[in-house]
Amino acid sequence: MVLLMLLFGAYAAPHRVSAADSEREAPFTEEELERFIGDWPAFTAAARAGSEAFDPHRYLLERSWQPERFLSIAGSVTEGLVALEREDQAEAVAAELEQRRRVILESPDLTAQQQALLIASLDEAVDEARGDHGLADAEMELIRRHRDRLRALIDVIY
Repeated sequence: MVLLMLLFGAYAAPHRVSAADSEREAPFTEEELERFIGDWPAFTAAARAGSEAFDPHRYLLERSWQPERFLSIAGSVTEGLVALEREDQAEAVAAELEQRRRVILESPDLTAQQQALLIASLDEAVDEARGDHGLADAEMELIRRHRDRLRALIDVIY
């Protein structure tokens, strides 16, 4: 993850890639994702080699990538992996919160209004845990299908 941030920062500063530019890009395709999966290890190895001469822009162009697209896919994949992890955690949290919901509803010490407020706060906690990833459904489905391969490639700290 840190490597991804450093590479994107090194590239984005001189090339002025804005968030608005990346937001307008079309969702990545399965073909692009397969190509990304194939090219990411060599790209990160070259970046980790430590050479000050390493130019991510030139490196990607030489491999027929548009650098903005490659880095956009890398960012989307990372974001998608984090979203999937959040979804997994949200399911576990939801089960625990369901138990708390039952305790609240069965409590003789709470009024109906207090119960409603507490349950609303539990529902809000579940929604926050799930979060909004902002990726297209098709991208999330691809990330979900290739999750194991992507997790092996990209070190995301959850």
